Amino acid sequence: MKGHVMLVIPRAKGRLFEQSEPVFGLDVANSFPSANDDLAEAGKCLALARGTACVMHLNRAQEVVLRALAKAMSIATQSDWGAYLREIEKELTARMKTSAKRTPDEVFYAESAAAFEVIKRAWRNPGMHPEKSYSVERAQEIFDAIRTFMRQLAPRISE
Repeated sequence: MKGHVMLVIPRAKGRLFEQSEPVFGLDVANSFPSANDDLAEAGKCLALARGTACVMHLNRAQEVVLRALAKAMSIATQSDWGAYLREIEKELTARMKTSAKRTPDEVFYAESAAAFEVIKRAWRNPGMHPEKSYSVERAQEIFDAIRTFMRQLAPRISE
């Protein structure tokens, strides 16, 4: 055993580390395949009690989903989250002006964009700077929230 380090992972977190299936489910994995590696890493980081690393991987995965939302709205590739969100808002405003009411798709897009704005301000932007760290407990809460959000989006948009 010399030369080896052993890690003990609580049984409850074992599935996040071993991952016999995608951590957010098959619908999410199939809709956002470019996010699969980061979602798998987020699960492993959570299992290993690496809260900040977990949140960073979740943020990377969310960028894939934000691009998919923009694509569903026929918005060109942008350079960052802020640019995507500004273009989505412009498109929603333009659609509202031409139709005078929002379709169910436009309501879905608006709600999704609002959620991305919250994610950006609450977790993405602060988490990208060394001053912010996430406890395992907080990372678990964020992991659960992002999983719920991605499961809601997966049936309606994809890469």
